[in-house]
Parts: sequence; structure tokens; C-alpha cells
Amino acid sequence: MRSFRVNVGDATYLVEVEDAKRSPIKVKVNGKDFEVDVEWQGAAAEATVTPELVPADPSQHTTVPGTGRPPLPPRPHLSEEERQSVQSVDAPMPGTILSLSVKVGDEIERGDEICVLEAMKMQNSIKAPRSGKIAEIAVIPGSRVSYGDPLVRFS
Repeated sequence: MRSFRVNVGDATYLVEVEDAKRSPIKVKVNGKDFEVDVEWQGAAAEATVTPELVPADPSQHTTVPGTGRPPLPPRPHLSEEERQSVQSVDAPMPGTILSLSVKVGDEIERGDEICVLEAMKMQNSIKAPRSGKIAEIAVIPGSRVSYGDPLVRFS
């Protein structure tokens, strides 16, 4: 089975393809099974293209050891001014909110836990990127969120 990270607009999907030579093709998108019928178009459809990753520095790994997957891009580092301008905390991945650690009106410090988000059977503590007062909570325990959905807003 081959895995791909597919970006469509602002959404990122994990797509796993079982066997692309069979029809219909069985795929998993973020863990949900689908069968896909593909109609090949033109002579180019008969050619097999295998993309090759070429690292900028050959001494670097092109895959994460033991996974066969490319490494994630580096996270951007925000300056203190940029961090203070953050007005909301958004979901870093799709998942389910397990618990909330804040309520509207709470004064929180940078690094305080805001909520726990379960994604792919793992519990992820979502922390505040800055200090501030919670103006709005956009989720409740048990709610499903997609990548980029707002969790809380600062006043």
C-alpha cells in the first residue's frame, strides 16, 4: 500500500492506495475507505510515471527512517510580535476534541493547555501560542474538527 499526503486548497489529506492497477481502485482518505473508478485518457495514461525525490543536499535523508515517507516541512518560527498578533488557535490536524482546559474569560499564559485533540488514536495537547484572554470557544468536547478550524479566539 502506498501513502500520499495530498493538499487540496487549505486541506491536507492522507491518501493510501491499495493497488492502482485494479479497477475500482481501493483507497483510504484520512482512514475512510473508498472505491474509485478511474477512466484513463490518452496515450500518456498508458505510461507509468514514477516520481523521484531528489534532496537539495544528498547527505540528507529523503524519507523518515522506518516509514518510507518524506519528512514534514519545518515549522515556521514566529517572532514575539507575530505571536502576539495571533487572534485564534486553529486545529493543527483533523480529529475529535476530547476535553477543554479553558473557558470564556480565562486569562491564560503562553504554553497553557487549551484542549486535547484526538487524531489517529493519539491525544494531542493543544497549547496557547501567546498569553491573553479567551473571548470565544468554538468547539465542545466530542466535536469533530478539520485542519484549520478555529478552536478558541483571543480578545
